[in-house]
Amino acid sequence: MRRIVINDRCGGFGLSHKAIMRYAEIREIKIYLWRDSIGPDLALHYYLTSPKAEGKVPDYWLDYDLERDDPALIQVIEELGKEANGEFASLRIIEIPDDVEFTIKESHGNEWIAEKHRTWGHEVVV
Repeated sequence: MRRIVINDRCGGFGLSHKAIMRYAEIREIKIYLWRDSIGPDLALHYYLTSPKAEGKVPDYWLDYDLERDDPALIQVIEELGKEANGEFASLRIIEIPDDVEFTIKESHGNEWIAEKHRTWGHEVVV
């Protein structure tokens, strides 16, 4: 069986600060933190290169870019449980058969796993 992380509530996938730091530790990734006080809130940003490095544009590190079947991500969710959840997330591990080619679908941030299939002529009208 293949294990995949999804967000199980409206809001959207996201990891807590503690989960991000644990993921970086497991993967041996150096993460740089930058606090931004634009507006009324204090935002925390994650980078792969120092945001203070002269002459370089810092590389953002974004948790929603992670492969959802990443063994390190699964380990973080198992270790931290609810503490792994980002502000608007309720993360859950789903098991599907190994041979299924999957995609993650969502509505208002609430996600589910769907088997990939072919479609033609579908356009989203906004």
